[in-house]
Amino acid sequence: MAILSLPKDCLDRIKEDVSLGVVSIWQANDITGSKECLRSGFVVMCELELDMCLVLTLGKDLDNSRKTFVRFENGECFEAFGMFTDTNKKSNLVAMQVAGLSFEPKMIIFSEHEAKQCDEVVHLGCLSEESAKLNISSGSIGIAGHRNKKGCTGFSHCCSEKLHLLGGPVFNLYSKLVGVNYSQLKGKNLFFAMDLTQLRKDMEMLFGKNMNPKTYMWRRGRRHNDGLIRARLSAYSLDQSGVALE
Repeated sequence: MAILSLPKDCLDRIKEDVSLGVVSIWQANDITGSKECLRSGFVVMCELELDMCLVLTLGKDLDNSRKTFVRFENGECFEAFGMFTDTNKKSNLVAMQVAGLSFEPKMIIFSEHEAKQCDEVVHLGCLSEESAKLNISSGSIGIAGHRNKKGCTGFSHCCSEKLHLLGGPVFNLYSKLVGVNYSQLKGKNLFFAMDLTQLRKDMEMLFGKNMNPKTYMWRRGRRHNDGLIRARLSAYSLDQSGVALE
């Protein structure tokens, strides 16, 4: 496993493909009132008619009682009006609804295939708490298909450690999602990411067996106290599949 330096044009192409689908997740500090970047996340569904999108990230250590913000690379920042987890507390994921969008985010596309050992991958994340710009880093996969103590399947990779990348997406060279970072060896260029098989299992626990985030947004949105959003969600047709799985 080695840290790779892919050609700049390759990195630029991938970043352009996915940058508006990768976000940084912030929560308000109850003492200072400032926002602290905690992790990365990615867009799994967009509803332009509702000016809304749904973001996925890891739920570990997120505090439901604190205000949560989602920031895009274009500098737009929104307060998440819903942060929802698996009611059985088995899924590693949390879903966040973002409303009032003034632009079209990029819905991340999942790869058709699992990543394999020695595959070249990249991940994106916020480099600092002062900048909205995403940093992109390349590396290769070491162990693939391993299972951690909690039974989560995934792979290791060696992209840069200088990013807020808990919950950050990992892409192949075709700009398609192959994993989500859940752990890092402290001070080392070594990350562990859940693979597509595990990600689908977690999404099923979160969204239900049909894994339809659109139905999920409608169901959750009806519980939100904003009558306008509730009415618009209730009126919206649920015939189309909103999930980006292939």
